[in-house]
Amino acid sequence: MKSNKNIMLAGLFVLLFTVSLSAASQDLTVQGNKNLRSANMHLSGKRYDKALSLYKEVLEENPHNIVALQNIAAIYYDDKMQYDVSYDYYTKALTEIRSLLNEYEELKKTDAKAAKKFYKKNIKEYKYDKSLDNIEKLQRSCWIKLFNKGQEYFKQEAYDEALANYENLLVMAPD
Repeated sequence: MKSNKNIMLAGLFVLLFTVSLSAASQDLTVQGNKNLRSANMHLSGKRYDKALSLYKEVLEENPHNIVALQNIAAIYYDDKMQYDVSYDYYTKALTEIRSLLNEYEELKKTDAKAAKKFYKKNIKEYKYDKSLDNIEKLQRSCWIKLFNKGQEYFKQEAYDEALANYENLLVMAPD
Protein backbone atom coordinates (compact mmCIF):
# COMPACT_ATOMS: atom_id res chain seq x y z
CA MET A 1 0.00 0.00 0.00
CA LYS A 2 2.75 2.42 0.97
CA SER A 3 4.74 1.38 -2.10
CA ASN A 4 1.79 2.22 -4.39
CA LYS A 5 1.53 5.68 -2.83
CA ASN A 6 5.23 6.26 -3.40
CA ILE A 7 4.92 5.18 -7.02
CA MET A 8 1.91 7.46 -7.53
CA LEU A 9 3.72 10.39 -5.91
CA ALA A 10 6.80 9.78 -8.04
CA GLY A 11 4.62 9.63 -11.17
CA LEU A 12 2.86 12.85 -10.23
CA PHE A 13 6.21 14.53 -9.61
CA VAL A 14 7.51 13.44 -13.02
CA LEU A 15 4.32 14.67 -14.71
CA LEU A 16 4.45 18.06 -12.99
CA PHE A 17 8.14 18.38 -13.83
CA THR A 18 7.43 17.62 -17.50
CA VAL A 19 4.56 20.11 -17.61
CA SER A 20 6.70 22.81 -16.03
CA LEU A 21 9.41 22.18 -18.63
CA SER A 22 7.01 22.49 -21.53
CA ALA A 23 5.40 25.60 -20.12
CA ALA A 24 8.86 27.05 -19.78
CA SER A 25 9.52 26.09 -23.40
CA GLN A 26 7.77 29.29 -24.47
CA ASP A 27 9.72 31.46 -22.03
CA LEU A 28 12.33 33.90 -23.28
CA THR A 29 15.02 35.99 -21.69
CA VAL A 30 14.67 39.75 -21.51
CA GLN A 31 16.55 40.07 -24.81
CA GLY A 32 14.39 37.36 -26.38
CA ASN A 33 11.20 39.17 -25.34
CA LYS A 34 12.63 42.42 -26.72
CA ASN A 35 13.44 40.72 -30.03
CA LEU A 36 9.96 39.22 -30.18
CA ARG A 37 8.26 42.57 -29.56
CA SER A 38 10.50 44.29 -32.11
CA ALA A 39 9.84 41.55 -34.66
CA ASN A 40 6.09 41.92 -34.13
CA MET A 41 6.41 45.68 -34.61
CA HIS A 42 8.38 45.22 -37.85
CA LEU A 43 5.88 42.64 -39.06
CA SER A 44 2.96 44.99 -38.51
CA GLY A 45 4.92 47.70 -40.36
CA LYS A 46 5.50 45.27 -43.25
CA ARG A 47 9.28 45.34 -42.80
CA TYR A 48 9.47 41.62 -43.35
CA ASP A 49 13.23 41.16 -43.61
CA LYS A 50 13.85 42.91 -40.29
CA ALA A 51 11.06 40.95 -38.65
CA LEU A 52 12.35 37.68 -40.07
CA SER A 53 15.87 38.17 -38.72
CA LEU A 54 14.52 39.02 -35.25
CA TYR A 55 12.17 36.03 -35.21
CA LYS A 56 15.10 33.80 -36.14
CA GLU A 57 17.05 35.23 -33.19
CA VAL A 58 14.12 34.33 -30.96
CA LEU A 59 14.23 30.77 -32.32
CA GLU A 60 17.98 30.58 -31.70
CA GLU A 61 17.25 31.28 -28.05
CA ASN A 62 14.14 29.13 -27.89
CA PRO A 63 13.44 26.82 -30.86
CA HIS A 64 10.01 25.98 -29.41
CA ASN A 65 8.56 29.50 -29.49
CA ILE A 66 5.26 29.13 -31.30
CA VAL A 67 4.72 32.83 -32.03
CA ALA A 68 8.06 33.06 -33.82
CA LEU A 69 7.45 29.81 -35.72
CA GLN A 70 4.02 30.96 -36.92
CA ASN A 71 5.19 34.40 -37.96
CA ILE A 72 8.25 33.11 -39.81
CA ALA A 73 5.99 30.69 -41.66
CA ALA A 74 3.64 33.55 -42.53
CA ILE A 75 6.48 35.72 -43.86
CA TYR A 76 7.75 32.90 -46.07
CA TYR A 77 4.19 32.23 -47.22
CA ASP A 78 2.97 35.77 -47.94
CA ASP A 79 6.09 37.79 -48.70
CA LYS A 80 8.77 35.38 -49.90
CA MET A 81 6.38 32.87 -51.50
CA GLN A 82 8.74 30.09 -50.45
CA TYR A 83 6.05 27.58 -49.66
CA ASP A 84 8.36 24.69 -48.87
CA VAL A 85 10.09 26.71 -46.12
CA SER A 86 6.73 27.99 -44.90
CA TYR A 87 5.43 24.41 -44.74
CA ASP A 88 8.35 23.38 -42.52
CA TYR A 89 7.75 26.23 -40.07
CA TYR A 90 4.01 25.57 -39.96
CA THR A 91 4.78 21.92 -39.26
CA LYS A 92 7.04 22.87 -36.34
CA ALA A 93 4.41 25.26 -34.97
CA LEU A 94 1.73 22.56 -35.17
CA THR A 95 3.99 20.11 -33.36
CA GLU A 96 4.57 22.58 -30.53
CA ILE A 97 0.87 23.45 -30.22
CA ARG A 98 -0.16 19.80 -30.18
CA SER A 99 2.47 19.14 -27.55
CA LEU A 100 1.00 21.86 -25.32
CA LEU A 101 -2.52 20.55 -25.86
CA ASN A 102 -1.44 16.99 -25.06
CA GLU A 103 0.26 18.14 -21.88
CA TYR A 104 -2.89 19.96 -20.89
CA GLU A 105 -4.96 16.80 -21.44
CA GLU A 106 -2.52 14.71 -19.38
CA LEU A 107 -2.52 17.25 -16.58
CA LYS A 108 -6.34 17.28 -16.55
CA LYS A 109 -6.27 13.59 -15.65
CA THR A 110 -4.28 14.17 -12.47
CA ASP A 111 -4.79 17.76 -11.30
CA ALA A 112 -7.76 19.75 -12.62
CA LYS A 113 -6.74 22.95 -10.87
CA ALA A 114 -3.20 22.89 -12.24
CA ALA A 115 -4.58 21.98 -15.66
CA LYS A 116 -6.88 25.00 -15.62
CA LYS A 117 -3.97 27.27 -14.70
CA PHE A 118 -1.78 25.67 -17.38
CA TYR A 119 -4.52 26.13 -20.00
CA LYS A 120 -5.05 29.77 -19.12
CA LYS A 121 -1.34 30.64 -19.18
CA ASN A 122 -0.08 28.54 -22.08
CA ILE A 123 -2.99 27.92 -24.44
CA LYS A 124 -5.87 30.34 -23.96
CA GLU A 125 -3.68 33.45 -23.73
CA TYR A 126 -2.32 32.79 -27.23
CA LYS A 127 -5.53 31.18 -28.57
CA TYR A 128 -3.58 28.12 -29.69
CA ASP A 129 -6.61 25.87 -29.34
CA LYS A 130 -8.56 28.06 -31.76
CA SER A 131 -5.72 28.66 -34.24
CA LEU A 132 -4.86 25.00 -34.75
CA ASP A 133 -7.34 24.51 -37.63
CA ASN A 134 -6.20 27.69 -39.35
CA ILE A 135 -2.55 26.69 -39.18
CA GLU A 136 -3.37 23.25 -40.55
CA LYS A 137 -5.18 24.88 -43.49
CA LEU A 138 -2.22 27.15 -44.17
CA GLN A 139 0.12 24.17 -44.05
CA ARG A 140 -2.03 22.29 -46.59
CA SER A 141 -2.22 25.43 -48.70
CA CYS A 142 1.59 25.46 -48.95
CA TRP A 143 1.46 21.99 -50.44
CA ILE A 144 -1.26 23.01 -52.92
CA LYS A 145 0.65 26.12 -54.00
CA LEU A 146 3.78 24.04 -54.60
CA PHE A 147 1.77 21.51 -56.58
CA ASN A 148 0.32 24.29 -58.74
CA LYS A 149 3.80 25.74 -59.25
CA GLY A 150 4.97 22.32 -60.42
CA GLN A 151 2.07 22.17 -62.85
CA GLU A 152 3.06 25.56 -64.27
CA TYR A 153 6.65 24.38 -64.76
CA PHE A 154 5.36 21.26 -66.48
CA LYS A 155 3.11 23.25 -68.84
CA GLN A 156 6.07 25.50 -69.69
CA GLU A 157 8.08 22.35 -70.40
CA ALA A 158 10.57 23.26 -67.66
CA TYR A 159 10.81 19.62 -66.66
CA ASP A 160 13.85 19.91 -64.37
CA GLU A 161 12.15 22.61 -62.28
CA ALA A 162 8.90 20.65 -62.26
CA LEU A 163 10.71 17.50 -61.14
CA ALA A 164 12.56 19.36 -58.35
CA ASN A 165 9.28 20.87 -57.22
CA TYR A 166 7.51 17.50 -57.18
CA GLU A 167 10.40 15.95 -55.26
CA ASN A 168 9.91 18.63 -52.59
CA LEU A 169 6.23 17.71 -52.45
CA LEU A 170 7.10 14.05 -52.07
CA VAL A 171 9.29 14.87 -49.07
CA MET A 172 6.46 16.90 -47.51
CA ALA A 173 3.77 14.31 -48.02
CA PRO A 174 5.16 10.89 -48.92
CA ASP A 175 1.66 9.42 -49.01
